[in-house]
Amino acid sequence: MGLQRLTSLCFLHFKLVLTYLFDLIIKFLELFQPLR
Repeated sequence: MGLQRLTSLCFLHFKLVLTYLFDLIIKFLELFQPLR
């Protein structure tokens, strides 16, 4: 009965981590390749 809630929670956490990683990659790209 609590499996659906757990799955949605995991999905939300996964989305949060993915967004964080994407932001980190963008920062690294700006660091190594500054905007002209």
